[in-house]
Amino acid sequence: MGAIDGCVEICHKAMIFNPLRDRYPKLPTPTPRPEDRRRTPRYAVSLNAQIRVLLPEQSGATLVAKVTIENLSVAGARVHVPEIKKEHVPVFIRARRKCSLICQLPGSEVPSVLSGEIAWIDIHHDALQHSAHLDVELLDTPPEEKEHLARFLDQLAAKSRSK
Repeated sequence: MGAIDGCVEICHKAMIFNPLRDRYPKLPTPTPRPEDRRRTPRYAVSLNAQIRVLLPEQSGATLVAKVTIENLSVAGARVHVPEIKKEHVPVFIRARRKCSLICQLPGSEVPSVLSGEIAWIDIHHDALQHSAHLDVELLDTPPEEKEHLARFLDQLAAKSRSK
């Protein structure tokens, strides 16, 4: 057995015997239908934002967290939630929750509100804290916000082409 094979075997065993994984299992990853695959390119960004997740089972309460938008398109965003309280983990592990991202796009005078649903979730946890990556599908964003976002993304695309 080579060194790489041994590493793969050890890594595989570590994945099998991960007690934290069993406490908060990942959601099953469905095979995307062709119409669900990304239709618009995402652009790498680093935007401080706030996510608001609706909690209909708690009389319409809203969970609010500080996040970083890591990539963005007019159809969706990848969001990093650096810290999640343990009691809030169950809120994030349920996909298709309605949410809003509130962020200040560079060059804009007013915050943008990008609304949609959590489409994909990856919870990370260790002994000290929980964090997550989310993909948010921007289904409910008003047309004027989408136009504003599209202009910002066009500027990003032009900058990347000129490099």
